[in-house]
Amino acid sequence: MTLKPKEITSEKLLLVEGKDEVNFFEALLDKAGIEGFEMINVEGKGNFMQHLKMLCLLTGFERVKTLVIIRDADNNPDAAFASVKSALHSIHLHAPNRQNELKEHLGRKVGIFIMPGNFEKGMLEDLCMSSVSDDPVIECIEKFFECVKGKGCIPKNLAKAKAHVFLASRPELVTSIGVAAKKGYWNFTHPSLQSLIHFLREA
Repeated sequence: MTLKPKEITSEKLLLVEGKDEVNFFEALLDKAGIEGFEMINVEGKGNFMQHLKMLCLLTGFERVKTLVIIRDADNNPDAAFASVKSALHSIHLHAPNRQNELKEHLGRKVGIFIMPGNFEKGMLEDLCMSSVSDDPVIECIEKFFECVKGKGCIPKNLAKAKAHVFLASRPELVTSIGVAAKKGYWNFTHPSLQSLIHFLREA
């Protein structure tokens, strides 16, 4: 859901960057058997502060016991984490001292997870592709991009490009990372996703 002026009905909130993330995390939470989160799409990584300021004014926010923010690391996981911490401090919430951790203060847990995790550069697409790293088609994808680079064509975003080529190899083509999650194309049982799942279970 996109944040609108209305009452918050859950004690657990999960804020994500966009629609793909909403679909991905709905599928992940369902697969992992994690319940109770109300999902909020802030529609862009630059909007966390604005949405948090609106969020704390909504009826029901005082009952929230868990607030989790998940965003991409992109090229700098430390900067991404610092940006989210700043957004939390803007509404006087205590943020964790490190990324991918939870901090409890006065009965409320606040957590920040920077994808793909492990303090690495990257994004949701990197996390998704890590979950299918043992799929036989990955060898073909790597050879394809070696060929493409040899022809002088270098994708601006290699992670997104590889993810879309992987989806093109599936029996039913989808072009959305999130829709692919709903169709079960990503392996939610893969070890690369377990730290994220553990983080959400602890929240």
